[in-house]
Amino acid sequence: MATRIPFRTRALLAVTATIAPLASQTDAERRAVVAVDEIWARAPHAAFVDLERHRGALWCAFREGSGHVPGTNGVIRVLHGTPDGQRWESAALLDVAGLDLRDPKLSVTPRGELMVLMGGSEYRGRERVAMQPHAAFGRPDDAGEGITFAPPAPIALPTEVASGQDWLWRVTWRGDVGYGVVYQPGAGGNRLHLVATTDGRSYRSVTELDLDPASRGGETTLRFLPDGRMLALVRTEGGDRNARLGCATSPFTAWTWVTLPHRIGGPDLLVLPGPTGPTLLAAGRAYDPDGSHTALWRVTLDGGSDRLLTLPSGGDTSYPRLVPCETDDGPRLLCAYYSSHLGGRTSILLATLRTAELLGAR
Repeated sequence: MATRIPFRTRALLAVTATIAPLASQTDAERRAVVAVDEIWARAPHAAFVDLERHRGALWCAFREGSGHVPGTNGVIRVLHGTPDGQRWESAALLDVAGLDLRDPKLSVTPRGELMVLMGGSEYRGRERVAMQPHAAFGRPDDAGEGITFAPPAPIALPTEVASGQDWLWRVTWRGDVGYGVVYQPGAGGNRLHLVATTDGRSYRSVTELDLDPASRGGETTLRFLPDGRMLALVRTEGGDRNARLGCATSPFTAWTWVTLPHRIGGPDLLVLPGPTGPTLLAAGRAYDPDGSHTALWRVTLDGGSDRLLTLPSGGDTSYPRLVPCETDDGPRLLCAYYSSHLGGRTSILLATLRTAELLGAR
């Protein structure tokens, strides 16, 4: 059912805990971190996080379920937070009977709607038999003092792309057009299709990305450089399993690719403008010898990578989202992610980072 909440709330919940840094963090890394706060820990398993700023507030979405995978009980919770991320309340709980909803991704459409994109997996026992992306849209009410989320509904992929095993993982808007990559697991490897939309509901095909299917490319984040070039950061699970970084000019049908020197799970990419050119920040799961952590890297278009920060994390962790913000004390980065290192059960965490110190951490 649709869910309505007021924009101006009176009883937001404060963060539940402030998280200690990792013992392995360097002094430079600790200087980059203002705080890491636990903002939600009320489900057996809460994971796959996204963060967006909309109408002067923060919005955080994630999946709640009985475990990481598989499952038919995955639902999407959306939180509404104060601009500084210090107080939160539940804004919506989105579900579809018989589907495991996963990996919500937030964006703002040209109509001003808060779009929640999510995967919809259908299981027969422990076997996944179908995947169809869904989306829900939050709209302001007539008085401008509330928001209503409509129930999730399937999106319409072009017939030449749709396979019945489709996952549109994230949509990134540039002007009035949103772009995303549909990945399709298959016996011969994964196929990746770049698609575009003007309303978040119906999509057209742009091109099939020319990554080797044996690399099993999957979760893909698209971003844009100031000059209009499109970037794609792709998780791979075949071959060397290292992340791929692609670049293309409009109409985004011809791509150049480089291989980063490490894996990234649940990748996010942020383009930070600067006086000498943009800085590319990647975030995601790092596969370290002592286990998984959520980390941030500075990456370059020639395939360079410099690990800047390991966030307090471990075990089942990743799927961060980076959102820049300005404060009286200078530019900051907010990073929402999840982790199970606090005692076994996953928690939704929000890190506040000093941008200048982060970029100087290495």
